[in-house]
Amino acid sequence: MRYTSRAAIAAFALAAIATVALAQTPRDSSPASNSPALLRIIHMDVGQGDGTVIITPGGKVVLIDDGDRGNTSAPVAQLKALGVTHVDYHFASHYHDDHIGAISQILKSGIVIDAGWDRGESYKTKTFSMYVNALGDRRHTITKNQIFILDENSAHPVTIKCVDLNGAGIPSDDENAMCVVLKLTYGEFDESFGGDLTEGSEAVVGREMGRIEAYKVHHHGADNASSDAWLDATAPQVAVIQCGDKNTYGHPTSGALCRLHAHRVRTYWNERGAGGEPDARWDHVANGWIEVDATWEPGGLDTVKGNGFTDTFANSGAAGLAVQAKPAIPPVAPIPPVPSKGQDRQPSDPAPSQPRAETPPSPPVTVYVTKTKGKYHFEGCGSLKNHDSTPMSLDEAKKESLVACGCKHCVQAAELLAKSAPAVPRPQEKPEARPEQPVPPVEPEQPPSPSAKLEEKGPEVEARRLLNFAKSFEEKMPDEAIKKYEELRSKYAGTDAAKEGETRYKDLMERLRKQADQGR
Repeated sequence: MRYTSRAAIAAFALAAIATVALAQTPRDSSPASNSPALLRIIHMDVGQGDGTVIITPGGKVVLIDDGDRGNTSAPVAQLKALGVTHVDYHFASHYHDDHIGAISQILKSGIVIDAGWDRGESYKTKTFSMYVNALGDRRHTITKNQIFILDENSAHPVTIKCVDLNGAGIPSDDENAMCVVLKLTYGEFDESFGGDLTEGSEAVVGREMGRIEAYKVHHHGADNASSDAWLDATAPQVAVIQCGDKNTYGHPTSGALCRLHAHRVRTYWNERGAGGEPDARWDHVANGWIEVDATWEPGGLDTVKGNGFTDTFANSGAAGLAVQAKPAIPPVAPIPPVPSKGQDRQPSDPAPSQPRAETPPSPPVTVYVTKTKGKYHFEGCGSLKNHDSTPMSLDEAKKESLVACGCKHCVQAAELLAKSAPAVPRPQEKPEARPEQPVPPVEPEQPPSPSAKLEEKGPEVEARRLLNFAKSFEEKMPDEAIKKYEELRSKYAGTDAAKEGETRYKDLMERLRKQADQGR
């Protein structure tokens, strides 16, 4: 006798309702959970492959890569779960199976793709032939610096720019090096997508890309990608690693993870992979898709979330100075204009002889200091998320010889503060009348002494300049600092500056060694 429980009936009913709801989703709309102000970037869990869905606030849908040919059901199921029935643009980073392998199955599932863009040319694999046949006349060739505008009628449109492609002009037979590299921009938020780009062209493309908030890690965390040159140029805060469990490549590698950690990048993995061990201080494994919800606002808070975690990070720019709606830095009130006494007086009062020279002081700016000290951070800095901090005024921090955090957010906040502080004009003073003095006889000019020449242009002065230059690179570009300290040692040996530089060089090398050992 066949038996059906109430739970089974209820489950069937819920599944039916969900199916109807998906079928009724408008073709160009995103799910109801998409806030009108947020850009959604869903890095799908497609195993050992790449596939990202972008849903704009206006409901446009973009696919960047689509998953592995050997696991086509995963991207189809996730697109269906997101309510996606129509894709405006499909971008292929390159022609490997794990990036364009599922497009045929996606189309067969009933999802419509308007246009596909790739690097052009051809590739001799069965997967590539399937990809070309699936798109047909909807396939187009992208060009460097080509820009796609989404939500074009919005006050805050979303753009996708082709930063470079086909090896960035560097000859290579490696298909990975040929990747199309895209920059997704929504106001002050930027994320880069470079497929399996390798270190051979990362330095060039990194300079073209510029600073970003989020980074889709190149080549699934392989050791030949995510180079220091790329990370120096782009300075991401968060990175998503798309890798599969039990992959045979050892992704993500310990080398790539160490470099990401050394650049203070938090990483989020779709799956555990088969390489380096995740460090709980820096790495989160979602075992599912990873979603970034981004706002356009300067200094605004973005969210990265997956199974078991929800973290935030800040956009570039300084909220409170540029946008009052969501301040991430205490707003600096401009010094109000000083009214003359004539503005306060009654019409019958006599006019003042002098305008008021005093100016009210500007309100104190609050910064934050962590237990490690040494630096101060503006509100919204990503470093404050995982550390206890103590507020103090900016003036107090400077009196304690603290220096500003070197992250992009704090650097830009400091620059905006400097620009926003108006100069207070000095009152004009009448020069005191003095009796005329006899003109003294002109003494013949004496040649400068040898000691004066040394003071002006001697090796100690030049060495000191080079030392200060090296110091400025220690936090953000330690590799460059090391080069400068080595130059100081070879050119100006014996000077006091070279001796100080040698001490700082040793300290820096020891610090970097410890960070590498600790996975930082």
